[in-house]
Amino acid sequence: MKQYITYLALAGIIAGFAACKKESGPTRKEILISHSWRQTNVTSLQSNGAIHENWLYMKACDKDDQFIFAPDSVLLQLEGPTRCNPGDPDVKSGSAGRWHLSADEQTLLIGSIENKIQKLTTDSLVIDRTLSGGSIATYRLSHY
Repeated sequence: MKQYITYLALAGIIAGFAACKKESGPTRKEILISHSWRQTNVTSLQSNGAIHENWLYMKACDKDDQFIFAPDSVLLQLEGPTRCNPGDPDVKSGSAGRWHLSADEQTLLIGSIENKIQKLTTDSLVIDRTLSGGSIATYRLSHY
């Protein structure tokens, strides 16, 4: 009887571990395609160590644009509420590009440009891109 109770207790412990299976959250692709994104800041780290605040020099009509990572790997840039020209179409001309995540989901390829993902949550995307001349641009986007 004592051996039966031991086996029963062991089975209960194993069942308890199986029931506590860790749930995984959404993949990075699922997060990217779940909603549109809007830039909130753009900076670049110059090769001499200086930080340039690119965001300060962008036009307001470009700051409110939306970026959509479509499930079929198409990237669209849509005009925001403030348009640079009133007659501009909703989808920016020439904006349709392709995007792809690397197998380890650490690199976001936009067209042929590699972007290192520094942060990706349901509310925030931060990517770094190496520019010609060696400076590194950091793009910060948020849920739109």
